[in-house]
Amino acid sequence: MLVFADNDILIKLAGCSLLDRFLIALDQPEIRIAPATRFSLPQQAKKKIKDQGRVATLCTWLDDVEIAAEVQDLTLLDRLAEIPGIDGGEGVLFAAICETQHPTRLITGDRRALRTLLAHAQQLQDVFDRLKGSVYTLESALLLLIEQFGFAEIDETMRARAVEDKVIDMAFGPNRNSEHARHCLSSSTREVLPLLANANLILPAE
Repeated sequence: MLVFADNDILIKLAGCSLLDRFLIALDQPEIRIAPATRFSLPQQAKKKIKDQGRVATLCTWLDDVEIAAEVQDLTLLDRLAEIPGIDGGEGVLFAAICETQHPTRLITGDRRALRTLLAHAQQLQDVFDRLKGSVYTLESALLLLIEQFGFAEIDETMRARAVEDKVIDMAFGPNRNSEHARHCLSSSTREVLPLLANANLILPAE
């Protein structure tokens, strides 16, 4: 399986020391990144991760990650670029996935792009059909990690995180339990449910 990843989720997972465990949960897939990521991610990581050791680990890992194949369908890129809410980086990943014959997943921290795709599902029917049921947001990734490794282990890791995130602040910490965390994470990602992999992990609204 190929997993296409954007900058934000890689930075958040690395800043929480959870990138390795998430890839284990996905059975060690091959990762693909947009061409610009090789240059932009290290700079962004240095600004957002407050632990230079974790930044260095992420950058070393990035050196071994392959760039996604160049998108051949420029018309598809143009269609995506015309829609406000889908930035260039996400557009490249969406288009690259559409041209890939292998089973794929997308891991992304850009919920705005996912909401935009859902809002334009008829206009982008081919993209929606390719991505539905195959996306992990940061929140759904954390739900998978809780399922795989247990709440106590993930909560302990979160307390030592070196990156800021409002949803993580609400979901984890003193006097928070597994039920609270799972409901909080589900609430934050339920809006893009049709696109999510492991959608069964998303709890229904209370």
